[in-house]
Amino acid sequence: MNALSSYQRSKSYIEEQGYTRIDLFLDNNAPGQEAAQVFVDDFGDAVFNHSSSFAPHTDLNDALRAGFRPRFDTGSMPQP
Repeated sequence: MNALSSYQRSKSYIEEQGYTRIDLFLDNNAPGQEAAQVFVDDFGDAVFNHSSSFAPHTDLNDALRAGFRPRFDTGSMPQP
């Protein structure tokens, strides 16, 4: 998903595919966190929000361009 306006289409796709884990890398700002909450409201414990992993940068791309190498907790991520 590259824009919050495509959420409904993304939600439908996630439901159709039966995903059991959703990793979010949304912006560290109010709209990004509000969108993360929408995912949590719709998908519950399947959602893993990684936004704090690249703070204080606003988004993951900015963090990577600044040379920041975030470490993401993969938890119990299923193996392919």
